[in-house]
Amino acid sequence: YLDWPGWEGRSRREDPEQAAMLSFNADKERYAVGDNATLTIPSSGTGRALISLETGSRVIETAWVEMKARETKWTFPITAEMAPNIYAHVTLVQPHASTMNDLPIRLYGVVPIMVEDAATHITPSIDMPKEIRTDVPFTVEVGERNGNRMTYTLAIVDDGLLDLTRFKTPDPWSHFYAREALGVRTWDLYDQVIGAFGRQLQRVLAMGGSDDAGPAEAKRANRFKPVVRYVGPFTLERNRKAKHEFTISNYVGSVRVMVVATDGERAYGNAERTVPVRKPLMVLASMPRVLAPGEVLDLPVTVFAMDAKVKDVKVQLTPNAMLIPEGTGVKNIRFDAIGDQVVTFKVRVKDAVGVANMKVSVEGAGGSASERIEVQVRQPNLPVTNVTEIVLQAGEKWEDAPVAVGVRGTNSAYLEVSTIPPVDMTRRLRYLIDYPHGCLEQTTSKAFPQLFMAAVMEMPDRTAAQMRANVEAGLRRISTFQRSDGSLNYWPGGDHYDTWTSIYAGHFILEAERLGFAVPGNLKSNWLAFQRRAARNWNNTQADGWTRQNTQFTQAYRLYVLALAQSNELASMNRLRDLPGLDLRTRWMLAAAYARVGQTQAAKALVKDLDTHVPAYTEMYWTYGSDLRDEALIAEALLSMGETAQAAGVVRRISERLSNDGWYSTQSTAFGLMAVARLAEKSQLSKGLSYAYIENGKARDRFSEKAIARTELPTPDGKARVGIANTGKNLLYVRLVRTGTPLAGEERASSNGLNIAVRYETMQHDPIDPASVEQGTDFFAVVTVSHPGVAGPYHQLALTQVFPGGWEIRNARMEGSESGVKSDHFTYQDIRDDRVMTYFDLYKGRSVTYRVMLNASYTGRYYLSGAHCEAMYDHTVNARSQGRWIEVLAPGTVTSGR
Repeated sequence: YLDWPGWEGRSRREDPEQAAMLSFNADKERYAVGDNATLTIPSSGTGRALISLETGSRVIETAWVEMKARETKWTFPITAEMAPNIYAHVTLVQPHASTMNDLPIRLYGVVPIMVEDAATHITPSIDMPKEIRTDVPFTVEVGERNGNRMTYTLAIVDDGLLDLTRFKTPDPWSHFYAREALGVRTWDLYDQVIGAFGRQLQRVLAMGGSDDAGPAEAKRANRFKPVVRYVGPFTLERNRKAKHEFTISNYVGSVRVMVVATDGERAYGNAERTVPVRKPLMVLASMPRVLAPGEVLDLPVTVFAMDAKVKDVKVQLTPNAMLIPEGTGVKNIRFDAIGDQVVTFKVRVKDAVGVANMKVSVEGAGGSASERIEVQVRQPNLPVTNVTEIVLQAGEKWEDAPVAVGVRGTNSAYLEVSTIPPVDMTRRLRYLIDYPHGCLEQTTSKAFPQLFMAAVMEMPDRTAAQMRANVEAGLRRISTFQRSDGSLNYWPGGDHYDTWTSIYAGHFILEAERLGFAVPGNLKSNWLAFQRRAARNWNNTQADGWTRQNTQFTQAYRLYVLALAQSNELASMNRLRDLPGLDLRTRWMLAAAYARVGQTQAAKALVKDLDTHVPAYTEMYWTYGSDLRDEALIAEALLSMGETAQAAGVVRRISERLSNDGWYSTQSTAFGLMAVARLAEKSQLSKGLSYAYIENGKARDRFSEKAIARTELPTPDGKARVGIANTGKNLLYVRLVRTGTPLAGEERASSNGLNIAVRYETMQHDPIDPASVEQGTDFFAVVTVSHPGVAGPYHQLALTQVFPGGWEIRNARMEGSESGVKSDHFTYQDIRDDRVMTYFDLYKGRSVTYRVMLNASYTGRYYLSGAHCEAMYDHTVNARSQGRWIEVLAPGTVTSGR
């Protein structure tokens, strides 16, 4: 048995990467300006060391040091320019002919030297009461311990809220004076020198590390509305103090008071205080985040007696019209000691939607407290729309008393009057605005048509203002999709880039800016830079068939949008035009690009005798297109070339299709509406509107130069009698559009090209019946979606699970327990208060399973909607499970046999 003498020597030889490493150390971990630092370098008495003191960007000092026996010490002074840290880089060179050891000729090592400059610190002070009383004003006095001038912000935040994310008081000094990486690179030729042992020198890898945030603290009970107060910035002059007055209402617990400060130049600091908040008598009412019509809730009201004087307490519940108490609204309780008690009121939700609110008040021992609490009452079912169509000749009149189609609070009703065949503008636009999903394509499709509605439709000022706000919100949201290279993700925060959708969103950005909307930051310029690079780098190497046609069509659309931006790529346009076999869509889109850059003759030559009819198709991915979408783009190309009459024929076909009950995807709907609006801008649709609007027998004359007028009915829940009289010479098309959400009921399961199965499991994965679950139980909702294997792969599927208010979603992301929730891969998942929306692709014959962790939180009777899965770009692919009523029962009341 042979071995190297000593484990350390063996380690060096087994890991030759360490051969050239020199280990040395400094005498302290951290130094102050003015200290002396000493380096201790192991040495054998021969050789020299080059010591270099380096920052993140430059060399401060160098020195050659002769080596001594065993170890060599070298001392240097710490100066202000060394903050926050420097690196001591030591290169030890042994004599070439030395055979005293088998180490390389050159050894080197680096150690960080941390330096702290007292002049970069300021020390805020907080002076305030040791205890805060609820509803009683208190003062926070802020100063600087050394009397320095400073600018600061002041925050008071609920400790329980901060504990959710283990939030630490911001420390700007640690941020601005964080350890800098070594920025000086060093080269030498010693690796090329053959030493006395003929060995090739090895290298040392750089080393690094990170701070450990430490274990999560125990989560504190946070049973009250969180307290968040933030004020500032304020400037405090030298030797001065400032006072700030606050009042905290309806809260018991503790808050953290935080001050973050700077002198405006190079000094930073912070301070914090944790202070308890108390009151002799307090009340807290707990409600679900959402409710639904017809549900019954056991409302828990917790009364806190924080003083021994509190004995007899009166508790009173005062709800608004949305909640109906079942039983008494007043209860009396008695306290024998300091503590808390829970009083329960049973309330039923009215068959309506809106905001339910209530006041809970307590009185006792001469003190009182109250709380107001609000909760949204929403209808978990999908809305329905009924449309009544009427055609009025000149001089004719129509009247009706429309009946609401949904529960009170969900209804809306509009009258559309137009001189063109009906486009069903209101219903189609409402479909886009209410569409629940929010990827980049759908975000764009919701906002894009609203840019042009004012050109085609007469509408109330309130509606116009809302549309403008929707466009602005769309622009802000799209900015959250942008990546560092200027492209746009398909989902916010994701890493999936979709070529067509990124161009489509840019098209919207350009049109919005043209119409006077402010585009956030560098959103447009960065997007343009990316698309110009993509246009120049595009190639035609894809396989033949549909894939190649789609990539060519996408490139043509990119070139058209760049032409709109006046960022013409003529070379790329010519290169695409010269390719053989361009399909109908690509030729029309490329012609539009040529027309936009002023080459109208080239555009017309490209589409000479070309058909404007696109064969029927629907696409779930690539360009998310359809024949309707493509014909809308053809209409846009014709308008770009000045062929308004021919464009009008295409748009009339589009309007006829939009007016029927057929389903179209978000993008097809958006482009169809835009085609109608664009033609209206050219004044080819409108013959002028002249009619009288009748409401409860009273007629008011209306005139408009626009193609469509919309009137919102004032009482969509009532039975107002409305009508239209044609006072002009043109034919009028009238549509009464009523939308509402009916009461929750027993939803029927359905399956169309997709299968869905829902089950519920305990945390140990045993079956559990959701019909009656004990309060406090954690469990899983497990949904399996399967492809029956008949059609091809499904792309862009959306699974929506809406949960009852009595169950709360446990967000595994927030709790750090994602590893315990076993689910299959998905593209994106959106977790909200009462629902989880999961997006994914599904291949032929495959299935996926997704789990959502739930907690049965509030006793009562609630409605559980069925899980719904659909292909977002093909309405024929969908499945739904059955809805049902469920109960959350008090602990100990669920028997083992249920």
